[in-house]
Amino acid sequence: MISLATGFSGGIIRDLVVGRTPFLFTEFYPSFFALIVIALLFFVKFHKNENVQEKKLFIISDSIGLVSYSLMGALVAIEHSLNGFGIIFAGMITAVGGSIVRDVLLNKVPYVMRKDFYGTIAIVLASCVYLLHLVDMLNHYTLLTLMALGVGIRLYA
Repeated sequence: MISLATGFSGGIIRDLVVGRTPFLFTEFYPSFFALIVIALLFFVKFHKNENVQEKKLFIISDSIGLVSYSLMGALVAIEHSLNGFGIIFAGMITAVGGSIVRDVLLNKVPYVMRKDFYGTIAIVLASCVYLLHLVDMLNHYTLLTLMALGVGIRLYA
């Protein structure tokens, strides 16, 4: 349950903020895919791995996810004509909303409020998307550049 909440909460919160029905509530395959992945991870006893958050593969995939979700959240907000604050908030909440919900469900102080450079990257990237949108320079190349920079900064941090 915690895995599902972590995986889907950020996008659900973002969709509710922009005023659209969350994709998870209208399509079946995201839930089905998530259940398959969770079953596979349980089968290989991933839940028994100690300190999984310190493993290189986890850090790399988490960095890619953080940057991707931040950019996607900002783009969805632009698509729904939100203002600058809305775009930055949507980018941030899409990227870190799942981990905040997870930590609250586990009765912990959210990770983004106690450690690391995590939430700041999401805010900076969403701000860059907003600025590129303002100057009409938002395209595939600038998004790929932001993706590379964001992952690089996160891995460095």
